[in-house]
Amino acid sequence: MMKHEQQSENLPDVLVEGWLHKLMLFFALMEDWPGGVIILTQFGWAMLCGVVWALLSGDVARATAVATTQLIFLLSDSYLFHQLPQRGISFGSWKAQSVVLAIPRVTTTLLLGILTLGPATLWPLLLFILAQIAGTI
Repeated sequence: MMKHEQQSENLPDVLVEGWLHKLMLFFALMEDWPGGVIILTQFGWAMLCGVVWALLSGDVARATAVATTQLIFLLSDSYLFHQLPQRGISFGSWKAQSVVLAIPRVTTTLLLGILTLGPATLWPLLLFILAQIAGTI
């Protein structure tokens, strides 16, 4: 065996050992979850957003609107991803895609909740809605 071949056998495979591959494997685990678990997870994330907004703003009505709107967008994502294979557009599973998109959606909502610490304005709510629409687009 040549020296070059021996060296390449000892090197880690970047495509298999890299962080991106490991992240993709993590999300691939969700393909084995029942669809109901994904949906329940989305309910939990929406409730988390509502609770955080309620605690930060003290406005339960606004927090309820945020949680409800968040849930609608999360469920809409799942529905749209589920429809893609039936329309011949994409053929991946809807489960992992829904979770991957939920992460920036929920993170953005939680971060925008910090804006409710200031004077009571509609800006945090409007930014939240615009961010959710942008996520869908």
